[in-house]
Amino acid sequence: MKKTFEPITLWEAIEALYTQIVPMLDNILTGKFRISLKEFYALRAIYSHWESHIRIQELSHSVGLSQSAMSRLVDRLEKQSPPLLKSFACTADKRGKYTELTTEGKSLFLTAQKDYEETLKVLMGSPESLISLKKIGEY
Repeated sequence: MKKTFEPITLWEAIEALYTQIVPMLDNILTGKFRISLKEFYALRAIYSHWESHIRIQELSHSVGLSQSAMSRLVDRLEKQSPPLLKSFACTADKRGKYTELTTEGKSLFLTAQKDYEETLKVLMGSPESLISLKKIGEY
């Protein structure tokens, strides 16, 4: 008898997969590149932004952190040796602050992104198996 597909079963499977993969990605990035997964997400958001810089408020929305947590994350990456980010005041609104990748930050991000993508390929399997999420619900 074939199991019926229930949305809650699918959600639980996705959540279980997520809770297994996130710590592995974080450990790889921390161990090899000395950046957390959230820091990687910030570097990726800045790198992918249509301008070479991004307002910290916008970055916090992209990464899913509060503005104060994002400000602390940006400060850490600016103080890292070598600095991965540099920030400057918004000329239109002095309260605003922009940040951008340094040359070292861009280089580290591009290298880390390769490991990130390779790790995801290994952990998650082929795209075909992910497209068929229904299979996850039939375990």
